Amino acid sequence: MYPKCRVMIDCSEVFTETPTALDVAAALWSEYKYHHTIKFLVAITPREAVSWVSPVYGGRASDIHIVRDRGFLTKLSDMI
Repeated sequence: MYPKCRVMIDCSEVFTETPTALDVAAALWSEYKYHHTIKFLVAITPREAVSWVSPVYGGRASDIHIVRDRGFLTKLSDMI
């Protein structure tokens, strides 16, 4: 249906236990989920294979920040 589609991307978020260290707790806090989380960017091919996973970020990181920080769009343009 989309012949030029190389990957679909999504920032996924996973709940964590509440950290005891306050600085770590602050970094992992997600206002969106109202819980401590870690986030990562994942790229999936049209045939449903995971092709790339980023390192994890604290739940405070925005999806846009993760995509830009990992340079994903530059990597994607190099594939084309």
